[in-house]
Amino acid sequence: MVMTMKMSLMPTRKKLESINDQKRYKTTNCFSTGTFILPGSKKKQKTKKENTRKKIIFGAEVAKVLGCDIGYVDKELVFGVLLNISKLSEHDIESFRAQGQIYIENVINKSKC
Repeated sequence: MVMTMKMSLMPTRKKLESINDQKRYKTTNCFSTGTFILPGSKKKQKTKKENTRKKIIFGAEVAKVLGCDIGYVDKELVFGVLLNISKLSEHDIESFRAQGQIYIENVINKSKC
């Protein structure tokens, strides 16, 4: 019977007991998930949370423009309109951007105050 040992690049938690390894592989316990996060992934996790937050806010703003609750947004209509943006002329795009900017300044930015 031949025994083989698994070699991993990341030491197991038991191997992290030496002080040098602990300094080399500083980890942070993430209590909500029970996992250990390497230092570089904290930034990715923060970026992901920020992107999720922006998506939620954008969805709420879309619902506000449509004058309904987020649960009642006609997604098919919104996606249909978005899919046709590439067919707009430059003049139409400029016109829609100007209208959108006015709405942002008058409604969205004023509600943040």
